Amino acid sequence: MVNVTYRLGVFGGFELGDLAGDFSDNLCLRDQLAALQWVRDNIAAFGGDPKRVTVFGESAGATSVLALLASPSAEGLFARAIAQSPALPLIADRDVRARQAHRFLEIVGEDPAKLRDLPQKQLRRAAGQVQLESAQHTPTLAYGLTHGVDLLPRHPIDAARAGEVLPVPLIIGTNSHEASMFAWGKPPMLPTTVAGVEHYFRRKHAGAKDRILSAYPAFPRRRALVAFGSDVMFGAPTWAFSDAYSAHAPTHVYRFDHTTWTLRALGLGATHGSEIVHIQHSYGSYLGRRLHPLGRHVQPSVGRRMQRTWLDFARAEIADWPFYDTERRLTRVIRSTRDDTVADPDALRRAVWEGLY
Repeated sequence: MVNVTYRLGVFGGFELGDLAGDFSDNLCLRDQLAALQWVRDNIAAFGGDPKRVTVFGESAGATSVLALLASPSAEGLFARAIAQSPALPLIADRDVRARQAHRFLEIVGEDPAKLRDLPQKQLRRAAGQVQLESAQHTPTLAYGLTHGVDLLPRHPIDAARAGEVLPVPLIIGTNSHEASMFAWGKPPMLPTTVAGVEHYFRRKHAGAKDRILSAYPAFPRRRALVAFGSDVMFGAPTWAFSDAYSAHAPTHVYRFDHTTWTLRALGLGATHGSEIVHIQHSYGSYLGRRLHPLGRHVQPSVGRRMQRTWLDFARAEIADWPFYDTERRLTRVIRSTRDDTVADPDALRRAVWEGLY
């Protein structure tokens, strides 16, 4: 396995491509492409096959995976892809990013050519202010990828609908309680409070409010708020992408339901990122020890099953997992002791979001 790092911060994850001066767009994605090019050119020396590369990531990493699928520059760099809990609403169009960049420049009060000479603290403070302002008004953070440029011409969902994606086999999925952990901090860009939900509908899809909330009959109870926030950021855009992409390439969709007694005790369930410890076999890490105290000694069966499936997929040997299509929407529901194939397991919620992403 090759681990890829890429630039973050103001000169990485913050989009300055529309400012005058020597700034390129999507530096995060450019770094990932450079790493994949290195793998293509050098992995044979380590015993790898450059024609059988599988790229995978979680959350921001999964969002990058789907952006790579929609980037013409990634053609030929990988043969398979896995996206765990992508957050596609965080990819903004060029106009939004340009406004954020110029607002950043206004706060800094300097010529773009002088930005690289400014103290890091000053740059981070200005970017943080733009971040807070953006989070109050949009689900799009000030940090993140940009579409509408040569490197990423379309948003991944639009690219998939237009057939302008790299048609490689894909595993994609979400966790059943993605937003439960975020709900503790009540972030403004993720509606997990009654006020947050109302604010969301004032900004987006106002005419569809009654239709959407009909799929959350427990609203405004906590479980409905968590489900709503999960679907806004993770579920609904993933369903939309899967529907579109599956028309062009073999697609496997999952929903991760496994939870531990520790997560249940905290009221989190299968929260965002809780599958990572199983994929990476990191039961000895700080988080792993708390999720699965005995995992270092007795690996949970869910971890053995997921690792085997991910590896089989990378070797093109995956079995017993039907392809996803819009006729049946067969989804692998990953539970603690077994996996079940279910047709459209979140049909009610998926249906009310259809056409809104």
